[in-house]
Amino acid sequence: MTTGFTPSGPRWFRFGPYLLDPRRRLLWRDGNLVPLTTKALEILDALLQHRDRVVTKEELLAQLWPDTAVGENTLTRHVSTLRKALDERPGQHHYIVTIPGHGYQFVSDATDLDECPPEVLHAISPPVDHPVDATPGLNGASMPAETAQPGRTAGRRRLVPALAVGVATAGLALVLTITMRRAQVTPAHRVLRQVTFDSGLQQEPSWSPDGQSVAYASERSGNSNIWIQTLADPNPVRITSASERDSQPDWSPDGRSLVFRSERDAGGLFVVAAHGGDERRIASFGYWPRWSPDGSLVLFSSSGHEGGTPKMYVVGLDGRPPQPVRADMVSGLGALHVAWKPDDGRLSIWGRRGKDGWTFLTAPVPRGPVVTSVISPEVERRIAAAGLTLGRFRWSPSGRHLFFEGQCQRVRNLWRVTVDPASLDWIGGPERMTTGTSEDTDLAVSADGTRLAFAQPDGVAVFTIPSP
Repeated sequence: MTTGFTPSGPRWFRFGPYLLDPRRRLLWRDGNLVPLTTKALEILDALLQHRDRVVTKEELLAQLWPDTAVGENTLTRHVSTLRKALDERPGQHHYIVTIPGHGYQFVSDATDLDECPPEVLHAISPPVDHPVDATPGLNGASMPAETAQPGRTAGRRRLVPALAVGVATAGLALVLTITMRRAQVTPAHRVLRQVTFDSGLQQEPSWSPDGQSVAYASERSGNSNIWIQTLADPNPVRITSASERDSQPDWSPDGRSLVFRSERDAGGLFVVAAHGGDERRIASFGYWPRWSPDGSLVLFSSSGHEGGTPKMYVVGLDGRPPQPVRADMVSGLGALHVAWKPDDGRLSIWGRRGKDGWTFLTAPVPRGPVVTSVISPEVERRIAAAGLTLGRFRWSPSGRHLFFEGQCQRVRNLWRVTVDPASLDWIGGPERMTTGTSEDTDLAVSADGTRLAFAQPDGVAVFTIPSP
């Protein structure tokens, strides 16, 4: 049985208002992308390719998880996700029928297509000179209104003619290539490896310093606790077991400890040994703790919500109260995102300063010169052309790249910006690192800079970072 996104099957499947592009992991409805997890898309692909018969649970498990022992409940959960995406209510079987004790069958009429359907072609490539609403982007550049940074003044711009009339009947591969070249953010194919298969939500991964394990928050036990997954062992180890919610772990640079957010005892930040044991409170409040590169301080936010205008603090392990991050850096900034620069221990902030737009600042803690990164006009143009909103970020260990969570066309992926390590100016990118239609969040970079870990609806995934 051949399933998954392989070149052997049809280029497209049409059924009802839906259109599946199995090669690029995209599902469309009436010309609009449908957010769906990778595994759910693979199940849909398998059922469509073999719609003349029942596809057994054993076949699906063997194909989707060939090297991992996964229970039928995991498969059932992904089928349920797929049915919701197809707007099937309980008891309805417009597209997928469950054969109890056996498997699943696709029962709706479906058509195999070899060319890009017009409605999808139109959706990804607006007509030449078609006016679109826009708002000012970085330093006056414009970006589509639906993905522009909040609080900007509305403006208008017209798309640059990019597609000839003859492209209207070409395949989607050519259209996507031209569209992405227009934005200068051509994504390369990435092979992802899923490393967690727990039931419930799995999120917020953090790499061990040796790159062999990932700590993360999981609802595997029914409540969010901290777990560690060794990449060579499919069996995770539970580190915390409080009845209150534990989340947002970060591994210390020496590999001995984890810091995390907990709702126990009215909430706060706690430290626990990486092998488990007694937990110690280091702050009575705070979210998103991150160790400094030398392990002496923990950076954290006053707010658990992304963006906004939180206050930033650092705290040590000596029992002293948390101290606010330097006011000269954060004053007047909103939608703050903050991270350590691992190669020299400085602190970087990505934030919005009113009408002046977004700015990227780097400085030592607690005092020293503040460097404002200059974002090249070409990088600004690419951000605007892609309609990209950049959010939480991490530095590469070398200081040559920034990895961002970025939202584009209502889908959140991971992106890379190239930085001049001397001036800290943004000189290249953004380059799209992940290309799925599900939410890619909670970015973490391995200590050697070769791999990214992040959370998807299916669990925690890892892939090797390609060379620039």
